[in-house]
Amino acid sequence: MAGQNTRGGARRVEPRHHHQQSYHHRGPRDVQSDAEAPKPVFEESVVAFSQSTSPPEKSPTQDHKGKRRGCQAILWFICSNTGLAFIYYGIAKARKWDPPEEEEKVAMNKNRGTALFRGIIHLIPVAGCLVLIYLNASSYYVGGELAGWQDQDFQKLAALQFAAKIHELFMLASLGLIIVTRIRRELIFGEGLPFGAIFVPSGFTNISFLWSQAFGGICFQDWQRSSRKVFSIIMIIICSILGLAVGPSSATLIRPQLAEWLGGGTPFWINATHDQLFPAVIAASAVSPDCINDTGDLSCPAGNWRTLQELYFPYWPLLGPRINGNLPKEIPIQSRYSLRTLHIITRAPHIWDNAYTAATTQVSPLADAIAELGRIWSIAAFNSDTSRLKFRRNAFWMVEAEQPVVFARCVRQLVEDPIPNAKFPLIDSIDRVDGLADSAGLRSMLPVNESSAIQNRLSQPLPSVIWYDGVELMKQLNSSIACIVAVPESNVGPGEFYTCSVSAAYGSSIYRSAWSPSKIVSGSPGGFATNGIFNATHRAVSVDAAWARYLNPTNPSTETTAVSEIMRSAGLWNSTSPTPNDSWEPLVESILATLVANGMSRIGYSAELQMDDLFDREKMLPPGRGLGGGSGEAFTEPSNPSAFSKFNLFVHVEGYAYSPDGGTQVVTMAILGAYVFLVAVHFLWTLWTGWSSGPWGSPPEVAAIALQSSAPAALANTGAGIDTVKVFESRVQVKVLDGKLEMAFDDTGKPGHERAVENKAYR
Repeated sequence: MAGQNTRGGARRVEPRHHHQQSYHHRGPRDVQSDAEAPKPVFEESVVAFSQSTSPPEKSPTQDHKGKRRGCQAILWFICSNTGLAFIYYGIAKARKWDPPEEEEKVAMNKNRGTALFRGIIHLIPVAGCLVLIYLNASSYYVGGELAGWQDQDFQKLAALQFAAKIHELFMLASLGLIIVTRIRRELIFGEGLPFGAIFVPSGFTNISFLWSQAFGGICFQDWQRSSRKVFSIIMIIICSILGLAVGPSSATLIRPQLAEWLGGGTPFWINATHDQLFPAVIAASAVSPDCINDTGDLSCPAGNWRTLQELYFPYWPLLGPRINGNLPKEIPIQSRYSLRTLHIITRAPHIWDNAYTAATTQVSPLADAIAELGRIWSIAAFNSDTSRLKFRRNAFWMVEAEQPVVFARCVRQLVEDPIPNAKFPLIDSIDRVDGLADSAGLRSMLPVNESSAIQNRLSQPLPSVIWYDGVELMKQLNSSIACIVAVPESNVGPGEFYTCSVSAAYGSSIYRSAWSPSKIVSGSPGGFATNGIFNATHRAVSVDAAWARYLNPTNPSTETTAVSEIMRSAGLWNSTSPTPNDSWEPLVESILATLVANGMSRIGYSAELQMDDLFDREKMLPPGRGLGGGSGEAFTEPSNPSAFSKFNLFVHVEGYAYSPDGGTQVVTMAILGAYVFLVAVHFLWTLWTGWSSGPWGSPPEVAAIALQSSAPAALANTGAGIDTVKVFESRVQVKVLDGKLEMAFDDTGKPGHERAVENKAYR
């Protein structure tokens, strides 16, 4: 063998036979020194590796067999240094090259070019980690469907999980290279290692290695330098934990989440004050006198009452113990630019029991504004050159604001002679029930002498309502308004009347509209379905009797009223399909609650979204390609903001996205970040020192060098297994004897044992 080259530590092997020189077609320039003809780093590494693995002596015939030259040498260098030697073997078999033979190998390389090339194994897993961390940290929005074949998201997500497993294997290989380099350097050039450390490369991926006998031997051995012991133990623990965690972390971060994401928003104004939209006193001053008649005007307090008559109350006759029916809980009601949702709960006996009867719906001007804002946002998303929000499953537009909540409780009283006093329910005496339950009990009522008024209304041909708003009476009842509902005799039953207390308030709610189905606005205050009106956060209001009279308009052509037509449809009066009499009280409560809630929602009906020529719809979208709030205010502030009401629009999009939100996402990103940091430190260290290695990372390689070594006394009686930690505490080094590497324990040292030299090939 020839001596070592001074450049990068690579050895040059000069030809020993004339046949070798002619085989390589060597000329005068081929034997120049490296100082005269410098080579690139990569070429130098290939030459160094191929020469270091050449046998020292071969006959001319042997030199031809198995000799790698040209592209074969480069391919072998790439495959062997990336752990893919089997690929070279397969190509050699297919191309009918001479099969590769085992040759002398360099135990430890000290060459920056080789270290750089071997570092390629870290490139794919580190790049994958950085991409996953970026996608999640930047809240990257994918869209309503994953890229690829349509309607195959299940298969695509499965493919991502498969990719995560491949990514995990690359990361484990990367961690294994870090451990092997550290262990090999200590075995060859250091003070040696505990015998158990040899098994770290094959065992660190199993978390049980941390409580194995091999790891115990590493921890319990008396190292000559405690600093190296601490460093090695910490490194093994970190690599073991990372080996356990990087796979699940990659699988978690690689899979986008299908959810609703914040996709923009903007402040906006409605050209009415807050008091005009949500007044503390519901008065008749703003109502047109024409609303006393049923003209079909949607701005009137009773506007769209026929929807209730047609879509809700016809279900009441279906209630009964043998029918076990149920009632709709949501009814669409009309506004100028939207359909609002009237939410209703009732204490009528049906398959879903409630303790109270109440109704709530959204304020009409605000619902119309949300529907219009949704249209504008959709146009902005479709026309944007940067935002990906045009790709979505759905979009939702939300505004936090108050909306009316109305509760009613009635008591049925039979007509006697003489007419008894009207007994109004005391709202404070109604039991407070949390959650769904049977009808809440009523413990007390307030008698009021209204006999003559009741007698007068019962003598009329149509059902009617007498409204009361006296201040003292309202204080006693703790209600917003009270009424007596008179139902004359009909085919359903004898004449009777109901005394009712009605409580109205405004409760905080989230108005919500969607891209599909469009134009429909919904939302109800928190806890509405369980505790009705009894919520300390609700803002109670007063209702004038003069305003309430507009809730029962008259149809001059048919000489009927809204209440009479609703009672006919509900089977309470003059109906061929009567409602069971045990549901009459909650039925009257539902009529009052829905009419009052619908009327309150139409206050300020003509108010609308304030827009001008300066509005910028692009500002409703998040900046760039990610998620988040709007990039600015799309609408300019009015010159007199006190005459307007300001609200904030929030947009949510339903689709696939990566997100850093949640403890799991943060922890998994931290784990992959720790892996990237560890690899970066190791890679920079190898480039700085030039140290790199490949072998002894697998059990066959460990077994091969062990079989060439002398058995130490510490391994006595271990043929059938190892029971004690002491065996793994034995110190072992790798020494050279007659050009061959072998394991040397403290009791197997031999004369002639030498320390191995970097960049030199051994048997």
